[in-house]
Amino acid sequence: MGMRLTSCDKASALDIRGIGVYTPTMKITLIDIPNECVAYNLTKTARHVTAFYRKVISPSGLQGTQFPLLLAIKLNEPISISALAKILELDRTTLSRNIRRLQDKDYIILEGDGDQRVRKVRLSDNGKKTLNHAIPLWEKAQKIILQKFGEDNWKHLLDSMKEIEEIVG
Repeated sequence: MGMRLTSCDKASALDIRGIGVYTPTMKITLIDIPNECVAYNLTKTARHVTAFYRKVISPSGLQGTQFPLLLAIKLNEPISISALAKILELDRTTLSRNIRRLQDKDYIILEGDGDQRVRKVRLSDNGKKTLNHAIPLWEKAQKIILQKFGEDNWKHLLDSMKEIEEIVG
């Protein structure tokens, strides 16, 4: 025996062939959602941009997420893991996992600050050397994108992304 749909269910059932989907502000078809979805498009673009930076920075030995992490440590050292998590807007678990990877590569030093429960992180000599090697590579990646995309376009996009953060934040 098949499932029977009520009139309410029928009205909300979606068909990828182009039946309109009504939202409070617009009418789109299912096939249009990937092209229109803010989250999907920002995520897709972020993946492409991250892959580009990862490729350009790779001669330094750093992986994609390690450059901003080392930079944040350098700009704030010595810094507690909690404070670093807040600056980078990461949860402590994710940050702790990344910190362990940096420690395994001898990029950072963890030190107690009197109370062993409050650990501070700073760059090791190897971390400083690696970051110094990565910065010109980052500058190269940044320059390529800004030359092709345009400084004004970037500033406008950055402002727009901040507005979106405020809307959803």
